Amino acid sequence: ISMQAATKYIGGHSDIMFGTISANAKAWPMVTEGIRLLGVCAGPDDVFLALRGLRTLSVRRAPDRPQADRRRRDRHAGGGQRLLRLPRP
Repeated sequence: ISMQAATKYIGGHSDIMFGTISANAKAWPMVTEGIRLLGVCAGPDDVFLALRGLRTLSVRRAPDRPQADRRRRDRHAGGGQRLLRLPRP
């Protein structure tokens, strides 16, 4: 089971508190039972703000791309080979 804060990465703004839960198939029934018993749910306003944050995620993460691309290029060019272009999905 993995619980992660999504406030900054997904939300990107200071007006949202959000989180995610991930689990494998074996643990998922326990997670859903706990959510049901505690009454945990995201309200419509929170979901709207999270979707807004997802729309701006690529713009907010753009400054990190050159550094990540350099790291990836250096890692793949370890044998003295030179990578001239790094393809992106």
